[in-house]
Amino acid sequence: MKDLTRRDWRPVLLLIGSASGALLAFAMILVLIAYAMSGSALGLARPVNAPDVLQAMVLAGSVALVGALSLPALHSSLASLRGTAVRVGGPRSLGTWQVLILIVAWLGACWLAQAVIDDRIWKWAAPALHVLAIGAPVYLWGRLAAGGLSLGSRVRSWGLLVAGMWFSTGLAMFVELALAVLGLAAAGVYVMLHPDQVLSLQQLSHALAGVAGLSDALTVLQPWLDRPVVFLAALVVFAGVTPIIEEAAKSVAIWGIVDRLGEPADGFVAGALIGAGFGLVEGLLASASPDPFWAFTLGVRGGSSVMHIAAASFAGYGIASFRRTRRFASLLGGYLAAILLHGLWNASVVIMGFGGLHISAGLTDSNWIGLFMVVLGASILAALCAATPIALLVTNRRLRSIAALSQPVPALEPAMAAPTVTPTRMEH
Repeated sequence: MKDLTRRDWRPVLLLIGSASGALLAFAMILVLIAYAMSGSALGLARPVNAPDVLQAMVLAGSVALVGALSLPALHSSLASLRGTAVRVGGPRSLGTWQVLILIVAWLGACWLAQAVIDDRIWKWAAPALHVLAIGAPVYLWGRLAAGGLSLGSRVRSWGLLVAGMWFSTGLAMFVELALAVLGLAAAGVYVMLHPDQVLSLQQLSHALAGVAGLSDALTVLQPWLDRPVVFLAALVVFAGVTPIIEEAAKSVAIWGIVDRLGEPADGFVAGALIGAGFGLVEGLLASASPDPFWAFTLGVRGGSSVMHIAAASFAGYGIASFRRTRRFASLLGGYLAAILLHGLWNASVVIMGFGGLHISAGLTDSNWIGLFMVVLGASILAALCAATPIALLVTNRRLRSIAALSQPVPALEPAMAAPTVTPTRMEH
């Protein structure tokens, strides 16, 4: 069944975006490979804290995956513009063995990536293991959300994935960077209006410049860490502002195809695809630095992809429901569910982070506070890790049931044709 999008502007936009993304990705790969082989080949002098060769290759592998996933979108947009795009069914639900295989591949890749980074030869397998450790859970959670539901046309499905990888991620980063610059400017104005704070900041800067390690730095920062305003500010930024920005950025692409969302299931699947692209890129970039805690980082980043997929799916469900019913409550409920899930997830990480800093400071009173915060944050995160996949699965089953009930029942053909009655002539 052809997708009539010949005169639609969206395939053109997808063609430009996917082509630009693929070219940018492959250009970055060449630069990273050249950097890894020899910084002098580009006329560059590596700073002391510059990424090492392995980190550059891990990042190159991440960019390669994103660039490769842009190519099917490019092909689909060309097919749509030629009038040959076809609709596709949804992916089948994962079986139990498939789920187990993906989980083993995810956790096994995390462990192997940590094990090989210190080996002289096997460390070059780290880029592939890194891609597997982040990509396997994204595929798992995406299939959990979209399994058995229609993906629409190829140009729509691949376009949404690419929009999540490039557009939504780029838009969120741009807005967050702009707000960070405004925050720094506001802090500068505050310091100018309160000259007494300048001396305190200068003393802190000089103290940090003379520290020899992390433990000494934490000792210097301890008075600042004990201030509730610092903790509250971190919660407001990462658990309040960031979720609003990122969920709004992910939903822009859904609004771009809102006229194609016939049922709430269409919005749910659209959000899952965008969330998968967003979570994939964020996970790849946030875990591209091999270190002694790399396995833990890979596991956490792979797990956080379920939050991005679920949050975007709930927002998409609300948008599609709003289009169908014109009830603002449906739209608001979808966004609130997405922001609440994202905010709770980030809040648990912030609580654990501050708790870990208190414990690392080494003070007795601070240890008890830190231990409580770590346990509290870990408990919230564990509950979310268990509840979010279940919520995805339950919603998926419900939408599949609704879709099955809404299928038209074909008319039954008669078992045999009606007999033909031939009138007889009566004899007079």
